[in-house]
Formats: sequence, C-alpha cells, structure tokens
Amino acid sequence: MKMWNKLKGSRLAYGLLAVLCAVALWLYVDITTEPDAYTTIRNIPVTILGEDELNEQGLMITDVEDATVTLKLTGIRAVISQMDRNNVSITVDAASQIKEAGEQELSYTITWPSNTSLTNFSISSRSPSTITVTVTEIDTKEVSVSGVFTGSVADGYLYDSADFQLGVETITVSGEASLVEQIDHAQVVLDATELTSSWSGTLPIQLVTADGTEVEQEELTLSATETEVTFPVRCVKEVPLKVTFLEGGGATEEDATYEMSQETLLISGTEETLSGITELKLGTIDLSQVITSEEYTFTLQMPEGVINESGYSTVTVSVKISGLTTQKVETSDIRLVNIPEGISATLVTESLEVRIRGDEATMALLTDEDVYVEADLSEIDANATGTCTVPAEVKVQGMSDIGAIDSYSVVVEISEAEADAETATGTATDGT
Repeated sequence: MKMWNKLKGSRLAYGLLAVLCAVALWLYVDITTEPDAYTTIRNIPVTILGEDELNEQGLMITDVEDATVTLKLTGIRAVISQMDRNNVSITVDAASQIKEAGEQELSYTITWPSNTSLTNFSISSRSPSTITVTVTEIDTKEVSVSGVFTGSVADGYLYDSADFQLGVETITVSGEASLVEQIDHAQVVLDATELTSSWSGTLPIQLVTADGTEVEQEELTLSATETEVTFPVRCVKEVPLKVTFLEGGGATEEDATYEMSQETLLISGTEETLSGITELKLGTIDLSQVITSEEYTFTLQMPEGVINESGYSTVTVSVKISGLTTQKVETSDIRLVNIPEGISATLVTESLEVRIRGDEATMALLTDEDVYVEADLSEIDANATGTCTVPAEVKVQGMSDIGAIDSYSVVVEISEAEADAETATGTATDGT
C-alpha cells in the first residue's frame, strides 16, 4: 500500500500508463481498421462443374492444365488471416462455357467463407487468371466380350475356349474418340491351373486393340466393368465302338468277319457320366441281309450329357460272310397268316424263288419241300381293298441252322369278305 501511494503521484507511473494506452490503441487500429495486411493462399484445388451436361453435348474434358489456383489478398488482418485453401474454393462451370472441341480458357468462381464481407479485403493477384482445359469429342462404341483361358487343365480333362459362358456378351464404351477408335474387342481372362471341374466366378472386363494390346480404361466409360463367367471343364475318355449281329440266313457271328472305319471314340462329359460308359454301340446288323458282303454306315448317337470329341459323326462297317453254301430254291408253298377279320385275301404270287444258305453238310440234305413262305397280313387295314405287296418270311422245316438270305415279298389281292364266308384263296389262311 505504501509502495502504491508512492507510485500514484510519481512521473514513472504516468509514463507507464501512457505506454500501455499507446500499445492498446495501436493493436486496435492494426486489427480492426488497418488496410495494409497481406496474405497468400496457395494451391487451392479447382473443381470442374457441369461435366455430365457437357457429355450430353458430345464433348468431354480430357486435360486440365491448371489444377490449382494461388490468390494474394490485401485487407484487414483479422479477416484475411482466417482464410486458407480449406475454406476458399475455386469452381468452373464447364457446361455454360464450352461449346466445341479444342483448347479452352475458362473463367472461374471464387467462393469465400460464409459471413465474410468483401469490403474488408481485396484480391491483389490471382494465378492463373483463367483455367486452361483441352476438350475433345466423345465417341461411343459397342464391342463384343470374349473369354480367354491362359491356364491349364489336369490330365484326362479338356476344355474348349468357345464354351465360355458370359453374363455380359457386349458392352458400350464411351470416351475420347481417338482412344475409343483403338478398341477392337473386350475380353475376360481366366488364369487357373490344373482344373478338374468347371470354373465359375466374376472376372474384370478388359478392352483390347486388334493386336492384343490392353487399352487403359481410366478415361473411358464402360456399361459394365465385370461379368459372371462359367468355364466348362470336362472329363475325357476313349471307348471302343461295338456292333452287334442278328443271326439269320444260316449265318452266325462266327461266320462273319468285319472291319470298322473307326474302332474307338473320344468322348467327354462329367466324370460321373463317363464312369458308367465302357463302350458305345453303333447298332445291329441282320446277317440274313448280308449275301456275301455288305457295307453299313452308322450315325453316332451320343448318350445324354456326352459329347463326341473325335471329329467324325459316322462309322462304316464292312461285313463279309464266308464258309457257307448258298442254294436257290423255288417254292409255291406260300401261306397267308394273320388275316384281319372282315377282309378276304387272294394270293397273286404263285411261286417264289429264294436263296437258302448254310453249311455244306446241312445244305446237302435240303429239298424244295422243306422250304415254305409265310406272308403276314396283320398290318393290312380292315377297310383296305385292292392289290398290295406284303413282306414274306422264308422258313425251312426241321433245319434251324440254315435259312434264307435277302428280303422277300408277295402280291395279295384284298377285298371285303363275303357274308357267312371265312375263306381266303391261298395255300393257307389260318396260319396253321
């Protein structure tokens, strides 16, 4: 208290008070009214607006020469000191300024922090003063998508690149015309090794030139960038081809020799499907229709789920009969059997020359009386009339190891049966 009383009336106290007031006044003027403060805001990012509308006009910006702007400001320190690149933004309305392709100088808009009075500062310089961009025309192209397999399958399995199943088969690509023109097609690439089953998944779509070079996609717009893919892998197996023989005409399989144009077939399918297949049957050859030698062509019929991988669709079988004797016999013993009710059948053919075949010892015992013919009329319609040809079967009585070769038929006259009459002209009509 005594110290204060001493200072209260001294010159030193008044001097200190004067200095403090001067400093306070200087600070107030410097902060609130002094217009000579400076600041520089560097690297303010440039935002391009209206690119979608520009694209609708068939144009696009491919290069922005100036990606940032630097501003120098003059004004009240308390105002400009609060500004930086985080609250000052630069935008360019591209759609309203761009009307054609080429290099363009675009003006930009500066957005200041909210509640900032433009009277408290000014822009002393800006760099650059405009934004330089390159504008090109947009091209659109539709390209096909294919699958490429660069891996491998395990032994005993195979694949066909043509079997790629793609969820997306074509895409639309848009972008700079010079870049779009380079695109020949699109592809997905599957790189997997030692596959033993079909592969399924999602793969990215690549754009490719005609020489196979991948096209960068960053500046392009694709209707799809990936697709679902199924890549079939099949088990493969080689199986023998077989033909069966129907005994007839005195010949059995032991009397026949044959050659096949192909003896095996390469097939593919699932492992489960192929496990039950040990051979593939071509068909049956009726030996009664082989006189001395015949050639038969069979079309390969694949079981369900099995694919023919051999490249041929037919197999030829050449059959030859040897070691048997053939004898011609003429018989008039022609019998009509299985005559439908309500019709009358009259045999027109009086006799038939047939060829009988068998081993030499048995054939030596054959007589003409041992041979007869049966004509089966069961397929004749009950309302049919007129002359017709029906197939005939040659039979040999008491000799099962010889028989007729070739096919035969007889001519029959068909008419409506007379009332109270159950007769038909011929050697036999009741099959007995």
